[in-house]
Amino acid sequence: MVKKLNKVLIIQARLDSSRFPEKILKKIGFKESISLQIERLKRAKLVDKIVLAFPNDEINAPLIKIAKKFNIKYFLGNKLNVLDRYYKASKKYNADIVIRSTGDCPFVDPNLVDTLIKKILKYNFDYVTNTYPPSFPDGLDIEVFSFKTLKQAWVKAKTFQEKEHVTIYMRENEKISKYNFKNKVNYSNYRLTLDEPEDLIVLNKIYKKIKRCRKI
Repeated sequence: MVKKLNKVLIIQARLDSSRFPEKILKKIGFKESISLQIERLKRAKLVDKIVLAFPNDEINAPLIKIAKKFNIKYFLGNKLNVLDRYYKASKKYNADIVIRSTGDCPFVDPNLVDTLIKKILKYNFDYVTNTYPPSFPDGLDIEVFSFKTLKQAWVKAKTFQEKEHVTIYMRENEKISKYNFKNKVNYSNYRLTLDEPEDLIVLNKIYKKIKRCRKI
């Protein structure tokens, strides 16, 4: 009997952003940005478990309440070594396949998540993404990789950049098999991400227009 692979989606988040503190708690419509993101990711049909992973310090304590509100798991880990946070969260929740989402992407597409999961399962790639190079709007970024690949990166990554940005080692290692899912039209010059206060204004305008047309 073939073992069913455990597909764990990990959202990395923190509240002490230097450019825009507590940005993921800001409202888009009537919902906190991170809440909107979690709601959307919960629609991904192929994800078995969602984990909110954030630094183990007092300032991020409100994220525990959010995880409990949406009945998802949470993990408290290293603040600067995000690769270590991902590895230990994945290990704790017995991930075979890891899906990476960052907490500044409130409009993330659950259908795109499922598409990339299908690619890694069907073709047995080590690493699948839609950002290398990008062709989707910034804010629809997804990365999917095997736990084996994540463990390899965790063991062998040496530089601060490799540890902070999680997947640099995977991208640069020629022995790791990769696939980039490309959009039919290049929209990479558009932004749907929440980095600055100005982004919040734009995202709220987009939210209102979408809300008039369909359920977001």
